[in-house]
Amino acid sequence: MSELIDNRARKIATLKEIIQHLHKGEAPEAVKSQLREMVRQTGPSEIMAMEQELISGGMPVEEVKSMCDLHSQVTREVLVQLPAASIAPGHPVDTFRCENAAIREVIAKTRTIFNELSTRPDNEECTPQLLQIKQNANELMDIDKHYQRKEHALFSFLEKHGISGPSKVMWAKDDDIRASLKRMNQAAHICAPTVAGCKNLATAAVLPALSAVEEMIFKEENILLPMSLQTFTENEW
Repeated sequence: MSELIDNRARKIATLKEIIQHLHKGEAPEAVKSQLREMVRQTGPSEIMAMEQELISGGMPVEEVKSMCDLHSQVTREVLVQLPAASIAPGHPVDTFRCENAAIREVIAKTRTIFNELSTRPDNEECTPQLLQIKQNANELMDIDKHYQRKEHALFSFLEKHGISGPSKVMWAKDDDIRASLKRMNQAAHICAPTVAGCKNLATAAVLPALSAVEEMIFKEENILLPMSLQTFTENEW
């Protein structure tokens, strides 16, 4: 047992060291091979423990948040993708997953519209497509409800188990995404109904927001939800 604990502690310490190198400006390619070996057998608990230690060690939440996507992009390629745990319909985790699936559908439809417009002349009128983009933008604003339940339910129980750092980082990222979605929604409603207008809208507001939402879905389904399943008791669920 002590050997397993020591091995986990070493993995967390090495992960933390790698992330600190990234934070100091080292190129992701330079640490990717080392990270690949370390993360090959790493689960969500080690990832969250790493963020917890960074914050406990004095690194401000804002700084951890700023490099969160960077280390997520690096670990995404090497993090072991374990099969999703089987969950009964109606379980909170099942609800979160179903909501994420619905969010992905809206994102996919939105990307399809922009892909189709990318091959058309800039001066062409595209009112029907813009109306659909506006509708999709409105639908994505409902992500706020998903985030609120996550923050006030999952995060509060994680904190009861002494896991507070990662929750603070993810909550900060949620707020960034809310702001990005608000900008996207506002921009869509003042966009000129031309292909050129939609292309500018995509580059300036829509695609960055969609990417941020997709990144959060990855974090939820590969780190937050598995960690919560490992940690919470049946009574807490």
